Amino acid sequence: NTNEGKLFANIAKNHSLDVYSVQLGEIIGLSTKVLDNLSLAVAARFMHGTQSIELSSPYLAMINGGSDTVGYKADGYSVGAMFGIHYKPTELMDISAQYQSITRLNYEYHSFKGQYSVIKEIITNEKDSFANDLPAVLNLGFGYQILEDLYASTSINYYFNRFATMESPMDGSKYDYGNSFEIALGADYQINSCLMVSAGISYGTNGTKSDTNNIFSPVLVSLAFGTGCEYKITEKIALT
Repeated sequence: NTNEGKLFANIAKNHSLDVYSVQLGEIIGLSTKVLDNLSLAVAARFMHGTQSIELSSPYLAMINGGSDTVGYKADGYSVGAMFGIHYKPTELMDISAQYQSITRLNYEYHSFKGQYSVIKEIITNEKDSFANDLPAVLNLGFGYQILEDLYASTSINYYFNRFATMESPMDGSKYDYGNSFEIALGADYQINSCLMVSAGISYGTNGTKSDTNNIFSPVLVSLAFGTGCEYKITEKIALT
């Protein structure tokens, strides 16, 4: 009705929205040397995603039992598989490939703030959950020992977003993603027998189309820089 429309218009003009969204992954795997220059690996990846949203507006109190805030918390759990191969055609060269399976991650709403009828109408969909899958990924890598202490590498990561389902937690609609990629360059420098340092740069796109942009996965072309180090405690133990 007209009054309700005016109320929602006022909320849209004067509000604050707090969004917290994190996905954590733990990987357990093993690798084996098949030949002197060939090894294979397999791993399981355990995913836990958590998300919370709080929408505040003084106009909400009129329909939310006097409270000016509505919100929800949601969690999702899943497991995916990873497979890898590493081939060393010469002592100075490395070629590798890794495939990560699609991880079906379904978030379920489990706690709410405010009246449920208002929450359902404004910030959640009609279902009890929403999908936020992690797409399958193909990783390809190439490395070369340029100098005795300097190792350079490059990699390409390709994400099969079209086979993953990603839904809006607000209305349940599906986001239309295209496939995406990342390209990276890096180098490792061996300072001494125990300590190695590394640095790298990567460029990537996330596959979101501009007409389906959303606050959870915005259209961003990324340029990332990274650095790290590895300390060899013993011949078989390294801290990275």
